[in-house]
Amino acid sequence: MRLDRILANLGHGSRPEATRLIRSGRVAVAGETVRDPARHAEPAAVTLDGEPLDHVAGVLVAVHKPVGHVCSRAEEEGPTVYDLLPPTWAGRSPRPEAVGRLDRDTSGLLLVTDDHALLHRLTSPRHHVPKTYLATLA
Repeated sequence: MRLDRILANLGHGSRPEATRLIRSGRVAVAGETVRDPARHAEPAAVTLDGEPLDHVAGVLVAVHKPVGHVCSRAEEEGPTVYDLLPPTWAGRSPRPEAVGRLDRDTSGLLLVTDDHALLHRLTSPRHHVPKTYLATLA
């Protein structure tokens, strides 16, 4: 895959921004600085500023959703669970999504993934994945 596409897909800016990162000498492949955005590489071999790229194989994380956060991306609804994730993840393609939803007034475990096939298998009623909720009432 092209270096500019790797960086853009992993949330390090748009393709033009990724091209600027590469041409500035901040990107290396297998330890060798590369300035050609069209150079092909395996994502696991790429570093940015000497650091390996974050979650090149994809994202699947468990997140504790605190009370007051919403599971949608609508910022006008208040703080979102996506605000709890690293900022670069907002630019990933495919974009990480919450597996299911919890109301604003509840807290609990949420899975977040960019594997949309897994997301569908876990949330589609067709697959009959059981879910357990524990409610404590005053």
